Amino acid sequence: MKIVIVGAGISGLTAANTLRKSNKDVIVLEKEEKVGGRAKLETKDGFVLDTSAQFIFGDFYNFFDLAKEVKLNKNIIPTSNNIAFYRNKKFHVLNLLGLIKFGTLKEKYKILKLLNILRKNNKIFSYTDLHKSREFDSEVFSEWITHHFGISILEYFVQPIVSSLCLTHPEKLSTSYGLTLLNSSLRKEIYAISNGIGSISEKLKNNIGKKYIKTSSDVKKIEIDENKVNGVELEDKFIDSSCIISSLPLPILSKIAKLPKEMKEIIEKIDYSPCIHLWICLREPVWKESMAILFPRIEWKDHIAIIETSMKSRTHVPPGKGMIEVFIFENHAKQLLEMSDEKIKEKILDDLSNFFANIKNKVLWYKILKIKYGMPIYKPGYYELTKKLNKKFVDGLFLCGDYMAMPSLETAVWSGKNVAESIIRGDKK
Repeated sequence: MKIVIVGAGISGLTAANTLRKSNKDVIVLEKEEKVGGRAKLETKDGFVLDTSAQFIFGDFYNFFDLAKEVKLNKNIIPTSNNIAFYRNKKFHVLNLLGLIKFGTLKEKYKILKLLNILRKNNKIFSYTDLHKSREFDSEVFSEWITHHFGISILEYFVQPIVSSLCLTHPEKLSTSYGLTLLNSSLRKEIYAISNGIGSISEKLKNNIGKKYIKTSSDVKKIEIDENKVNGVELEDKFIDSSCIISSLPLPILSKIAKLPKEMKEIIEKIDYSPCIHLWICLREPVWKESMAILFPRIEWKDHIAIIETSMKSRTHVPPGKGMIEVFIFENHAKQLLEMSDEKIKEKILDDLSNFFANIKNKVLWYKILKIKYGMPIYKPGYYELTKKLNKKFVDGLFLCGDYMAMPSLETAVWSGKNVAESIIRGDKK
């Protein structure tokens, strides 16, 4: 039986890697020229570009296991966890291990109180075992934070951190996810991969075998007849298969497959946040105080976060050079998606000039990634949605991706491995 995997993001690649270890006949079909999806390897002029995915948190256990399996674990390096917050027209550096350098005395006390709550509840925070934090699943994160710590902690501390990690606002999030993100970013080590996070996708490709992966292969249709998959239709051929794994974003899957009504209704309840990711490679760094700068929405309306890549990993940037990565999300990203790359670059450089006066004169080159379906939004009640998604709606159709639990690299790896092991066991319930 040939198993067709649609999409060669890290989830699809992990599934293929797991299946090939059991000598399963696999073919991975990827629309783009390179594998990796939002964990793709990009390099130019000595710069290493992490596409979308930026960090590995210390509680990404499945990711670490996979990195060890593909012999990439020695390339995982600790990164700076200094963050600067923009407040009152100044940058305030906060060391995420606890050295707080901004805010009133009362705010500092509340942040320490929040850290203590995270410490006490550490065991319930898991990106993949959602049952552990189910008591927080139905609560709106912004309301929970405001109730326990006040509006200033929400707006100046929690919102910029969480929004930069999941590309949406805390009003849209489940408390379980928001607390899990805070626990990872505030209490766990933060890592990068010296040769780029996308290098794990390249390692997986080599492990699987190039002959099992077909890039530039756009699947036009997943053929379903009488609630059974028959194969996939490409531009120039049809591949028969009674077992198909989709690692595509759910809205794309819904467009290319005639899914049962109940399944489509569940998919329609899962929203995605759009994102613009801009790399600006510079003759020299414009910022040396922290790895990232976070902009609270009440201070800067356009919802951006900035990473100085040379502070994240020295190996990502040639000696003496700098690279600013800018993330734009939500409504601002929706507006920019309609603009040309050149106009987006001009708009963002104009914004950055408010903080870095000579940045325009230091630009070597830039690259823009437009992502219509950035990250799934883990809203209140999402735990119940994931349980429904695991139901067998179509015989032979399996799902994997970061939407299968709390959106993250960890979930992408876990879900790919999980679906492959399910097929190996012959578990089609």
